[in-house]
Order: sequence, then C-alpha cells, then structure tokens
Amino acid sequence: LSLRDLLVHVGTNINNLTLINNTFSSTAIETNLIFEGGIFFRLLQTLTINDPQALQWSQLNGSYFPQLIKLDLSYNQLTIEKQLVFDHQFYPKLKYLNLSNNQLKSIDNLSGNALNTIETLILSHNPLESILNKLSQFQTLINLDLSSTSIKQLFSITLLPHLETFICQ
Repeated sequence: LSLRDLLVHVGTNINNLTLINNTFSSTAIETNLIFEGGIFFRLLQTLTINDPQALQWSQLNGSYFPQLIKLDLSYNQLTIEKQLVFDHQFYPKLKYLNLSNNQLKSIDNLSGNALNTIETLILSHNPLESILNKLSQFQTLINLDLSSTSIKQLFSITLLPHLETFICQ
C-alpha cells in the first residue's frame, strides 16, 4: 500500500494527521509522482509533518484542505530556497502555522493570501535574521513566537495591530 493509496482512501474522513519520518513508497516520492493532482482532505483540521527530507510536505502541498486550521511543519529542514505557498484556494481556514526548528534565515519564501488570516505563527529555533519584509502580510496575527532566533533588530509593534502574545528570548 502506497502513501498515496492510503491517503486517497482515508483522506476524506480523517480529522488529524501526523506524519513523522515515514518511509512510505520512498522511491515513488522521490520521483515526485505520488500526489500529482493533490488529494481532497475534506475533514482534516490538524496536519503535522516532521520529515527532515521534507518529501512528505512537497507531495501534499498541492492538496486541498478546506477545514485545515492547524499546520505544523516543524523539523523539516526547510530553508529560504524552498518556496512555501499558502493560498486560500487550498487553505481557506488556516489559522496556526508552526515553522519552528527548521533552517529558515528569513520568511521571504512564504507567500499566499492565506497568510493574511494566520493568527498564530511559530518561527522559534530557526537561524532567522529578519522577518520585516513579510510582516505586513500577517494582519490578523495574535501570537508570534521568535524565541531562539538570530533576530537582532525588532519591528514596530504597530505593524501587527492584533498582536497579543509576543515571545522573543
């Protein structure tokens, strides 16, 4: 059973999915053919992917997540070179984005109109040097975690009018 077959058959009925260091059909994943066209995750509200090779996220990123609220992409070795696109077309309800414990030096690689509705953004434990260029896209941000980053210059709090919790250690 391939990961694609598994998700095609149960993907429309699960609420929470956690993929940690899976090796399902690794040969097929490497050829980038497994999830062509994406998968419809009708009920999925929470998705956690921890994969140092970031293969699983690369394959699922074209799927449709109409109910997804919480996306955890921590521990994926993501870098600035990997474009991360979050559009309302695929993530209409996304509120929580965890990108902690990756290799992000900035968040310039984040794009998409779903960033405007993110309420919680966790960027801790990244070699982040700046987030200023993209901050204006997070207009509904309530919680921001920048702990254990390399940021030396902070930003004007007026850039985030709804911010309630700011963690920076």
